[in-house]
Amino acid sequence: MVEHPRVKRTIAAAVIAVLLAAAAGCSGSTTSVTPPAPLTTVSPPTAGTTTATSTVGSTVGTVTTPTDHAGTTVAGGWTASQQPLIDAYKSYVEAYRQAAMSSDASSASLAATSSGALLTTVKRELTQRKAAGIATKSPTNSMAATQIVSVTVSGSSGDIASCEVDDTVIYHVADGSIVNADVGTVRYAARLELQDGTWKVVARNQVGNILPGEEMQTCLGQPSS
Repeated sequence: MVEHPRVKRTIAAAVIAVLLAAAAGCSGSTTSVTPPAPLTTVSPPTAGTTTATSTVGSTVGTVTTPTDHAGTTVAGGWTASQQPLIDAYKSYVEAYRQAAMSSDASSASLAATSSGALLTTVKRELTQRKAAGIATKSPTNSMAATQIVSVTVSGSSGDIASCEVDDTVIYHVADGSIVNADVGTVRYAARLELQDGTWKVVARNQVGNILPGEEMQTCLGQPSS
């Protein structure tokens, strides 16, 4: 049975803030997340269809949820113009996952898949984690998944909405003690830009965590039961 989700990065940030405060006499801040409306499932589009538009508040850049799906469809239902953004986004998610395992702020993969304010923020976060002696690892039989909900391409920029299952284990490197091992399901809105011929993620913001139940099964790509 899947555990109730929590906002894992908020928990990790709070732990890091406490540890750094104890070591350096400084205090951190936390950010509250307002639970979103239930997830609306959006299937991969056919050519020429359009979905509604809404704006997502951002802590790193401004992200607008996808609107236009016109174009030539490719395998899986996405268009030839959308697929490169999906590939680039998933590459970033994997690059972040790998860098977080060793709290490696100098990861070449991160620099290759992201830029701007997002890259700066992620590097700072990983540096703080390393100073606090915190890293991550994947559990046995990981359920981690990234489900693309919708994609917009507009010239040299684009937006992706995703639903992601996060079962990352956050732990203390020194003794292996667990900080957080909960399974969380999170919605993200991301902005990508084409830079020197390469799509890079420049903003990625958590829309909110999803309540357990049917939405978790949808994110995993499985029928609800």
